Amino acid sequence: MLKAAACDDNKIFLCEFEQILSKYPQIEKLSTFSDYSSLKKAIADGDTFDIIFMDIDFGEEKTGIDFASELYSVSPDSGIIYITCHRDRYAQQVFLEKTNLLGYLLKPIDLVLLERYLNIALRENEKRCFLSITVKGKGLHINCDRILWIESHNHTSTVCLENEKHIVYEKLRFLLERLPSHFAQSHKSYAVNMDKISILDSNSIFLANGVKIPVSRSFKKELNDKFFSFIGKSI
Repeated sequence: MLKAAACDDNKIFLCEFEQILSKYPQIEKLSTFSDYSSLKKAIADGDTFDIIFMDIDFGEEKTGIDFASELYSVSPDSGIIYITCHRDRYAQQVFLEKTNLLGYLLKPIDLVLLERYLNIALRENEKRCFLSITVKGKGLHINCDRILWIESHNHTSTVCLENEKHIVYEKLRFLLERLPSHFAQSHKSYAVNMDKISILDSNSIFLANGVKIPVSRSFKKELNDKFFSFIGKSI
């Protein structure tokens, strides 16, 4: 099931589109926004969306393509489906900005194409692994592929992503139980996403972004075995 958002400055279209999507079982929940700032605030407040239907022409200098690119930095897992009444005006521009592009729909909406996009989004969503944690009283679902490493201190753990960190009141071993097999412990206080390892030497791990993670003697052999097995399966 998909959590969806639709952002369009045409409130009549939003109402009609909401009625259309209510007929599709792939949609668990739909949130509608008549301006980009409201959508951005909802995401900043902790709302997550598997797909976002984004209008392109908002009648201002910035377009929905620009907005989708901005959202990619804070919600990279949200698939973007552009919706527009302009057949050719934006067709080539949608590929110029970095987004999680999923589709492109013309108004009036082609229902057959809409369902195909929903099914694609559903399949992609089912492939993802998410770590569910509680941060400052709010539930947060993090795509496991975004996690670089986790480090623990006493009764808390810090989940480290590329540009953000989240402190949770859970021990490292409990988090590892909920993570896929390509996460491995390198130290009693550290676990790493092996897909992010650039260099593994005798007592350290270097991630692709330059971060150095310690490797303790007690975890060295197990980590080496897991890492080279992981590399072998990836070739």
